[in-house]
Amino acid sequence: MNCFMRASSHGPACPGKPARPALATARASLPAPMPAPRPGHESPRRFLLTGCASGIGRHLAEVLLAAGHHVFATDLDEPALRAHAAANPAAWPPDRAHLRRLDVTQSSAWALVFAEAERTLGHVDVLINIAGYLLPGFVGDFDPESVHRHLDVNTKGVI
Repeated sequence: MNCFMRASSHGPACPGKPARPALATARASLPAPMPAPRPGHESPRRFLLTGCASGIGRHLAEVLLAAGHHVFATDLDEPALRAHAAANPAAWPPDRAHLRRLDVTQSSAWALVFAEAERTLGHVDVLINIAGYLLPGFVGDFDPESVHRHLDVNTKGVI
């Protein structure tokens, strides 16, 4: 294991090497983690999720809604998201499930959707970016636009 991987907030990871002050400063500026709710005292949290029209995003939204949380669910394919929610109203209660279109590759869209989520929910406790793009095949067979789409959604879209 190299020194970088063993670094912790308790000091230098490698004997003879000084602690990295920039890392310590960055850690000190992070907000304290949200405490876990006490059993029997769970309060609904407010989630902003991406990639909710299918797959993991849809499943996570349904699990959170079933647990009584508020979910601001987004996806590039808003019609599919809305169709699924309309077909399953018990799983997607309109008073706690808020559906919007979001293209995670567009920073201006992020700003608008996050502001709308805060207005709608009061605030956002948790943001989970689940949106992803996959085009199966061999890299050599992809056109440049497909490669850029992979990077835009799966790398740049989560930053």
